[in-house]
Amino acid sequence: MLAMGLVIAKALFSQPPADPFERLLSSAKEVYQSSFLKNPSYFEALLNVSKFTLQPLNPAFNPAIEAQRRNTEPIDSTIDRVIDSVLNRVIAEDFWKGQEVALIKYKPAFELFTKAYCDCYTENALKDLSSPDIQQEMKKIDVVCSEKITRDVALMSKLGAEFKKLSQAEQRDMQSQVNKYLFEHCGIFRQTLMPVIVQEAYTSINTHSRLTIFDMPDNLFGCYERGKIDSLRMYFPGWNKATELSVKKALAIRKKSEEMIIPKTADKSQPDVIVLEQTFYTKGEKPVLTGQFLITINKTSKLAPYIQSVIFYTADKIPNKKELLDKINDQSSEIIEAPPPPREELKKRN
Repeated sequence: MLAMGLVIAKALFSQPPADPFERLLSSAKEVYQSSFLKNPSYFEALLNVSKFTLQPLNPAFNPAIEAQRRNTEPIDSTIDRVIDSVLNRVIAEDFWKGQEVALIKYKPAFELFTKAYCDCYTENALKDLSSPDIQQEMKKIDVVCSEKITRDVALMSKLGAEFKKLSQAEQRDMQSQVNKYLFEHCGIFRQTLMPVIVQEAYTSINTHSRLTIFDMPDNLFGCYERGKIDSLRMYFPGWNKATELSVKKALAIRKKSEEMIIPKTADKSQPDVIVLEQTFYTKGEKPVLTGQFLITINKTSKLAPYIQSVIFYTADKIPNKKELLDKINDQSSEIIEAPPPPREELKKRN
């Protein structure tokens, strides 16, 4: 992650484009070229583009999304469109960068192989592109199509004639690049692999969103204690005197108590609203509840979950006390969902 971070920084801070989308594209191209140089696999390079640049920890990502968003367009639709645009531009503009001469030399053989393989692949293509074993299924199709092509005497003769025009080093290089040409020019093959590549971006985005949500209590209390109200307002736009009083009371109890956090869906009709139920208690043979702080979070936007409201309950006003004490006593309860283990390369605190 650190190496990719340096690559992205290089793209962003060495005469970066003014347009936010072009800045994002520039960082994606830098990561593609750096990845391909280290490991000449177009697939792995595109996975790295998706994983490291098309997500919120890339400083160019969020501004590009905001700049590309159309009026009332849902944020997820904008994210989909930007991810597709960036990947397609990288494929169109950077796939053969520095290999233009080789592409011209290999193209006749590429075209012969791609036509035969693509026809075979189309006949055997997966019907369900959401299959979790899509790459394993593709390997099976590859075996079928490779066997079919090698049995085609006329095709093999034509390929052999093209091979003879190349040196042994060029033949090896051509064989290592043929799948890249296939991916670029065989529609069904590309359609099969693109969801795998795009999923890397959404995995990073969703992980960032989850970590942001579970960091909310620490960030909220931390910003308040340090007097960083402007930073606090960024993810708590409804901050006011009433909410400040609730935070102040919760913070005082938190400093002298243990805590248990349980995430809950606020309402079945609002799946994008989650409540972090933060219960404070003292340890002992019989734990005693000392207070409860409810943080309601809106996660409609994967990029910027924000706090909608907070409520503090004194010990005597806490609802469902017995249930909470049972959960505290039963340390093995599966109902208590701990925050996900932090991925250090993604975790970001104020």
